[in-house]
Amino acid sequence: MSLPNDTMLTATEAAKLLGISEAAIRKRIKTGKLHAIKEGHTWKISAADIEGNRTVPNRTSEPYRTGPFRNPSNSRNTDLEAENTNLKDDLRKALESTQIQSEKHETEVTYLRSELSESHKRSDEARTRSDTIIMQLTQQLERTQMQLEDLRETKTLWQRVRSVFIPNSA
Repeated sequence: MSLPNDTMLTATEAAKLLGISEAAIRKRIKTGKLHAIKEGHTWKISAADIEGNRTVPNRTSEPYRTGPFRNPSNSRNTDLEAENTNLKDDLRKALESTQIQSEKHETEVTYLRSELSESHKRSDEARTRSDTIIMQLTQQLERTQMQLEDLRETKTLWQRVRSVFIPNSA
């Protein structure tokens, strides 16, 4: 019986086709004599691999013997190459997306750094203004205190007029 090479069979179907037990199929898979893919809890075997593992009675030793291990069929290799190409394309797209995001983040970081620098400048200017205001208020307070001290001293009217027009005469 001949099957198309792209047909995938279960371990049970392959065992019936080869005329051996399902355990023997699993043993061939485990030892690498039969190529298979596990899908969930089921082994899937290519019909092309089954054709290369037909049993032939051997009268001198074991009752059943497998043929030489075959490489996966060309269609299987083509499928793997296509899947590999798709994965590479997906990775390339993900890398490009990551690079774009990285560039956006770099732009945002640059913007935030400039904003922080401007904020520091504004803060320094405000600090300088407040220091200037404090100094001016301190000087005004000192002048007012001196005036209060002058008023507390008992002076005659003549002494007060004289102190206004002649500053250093008391």
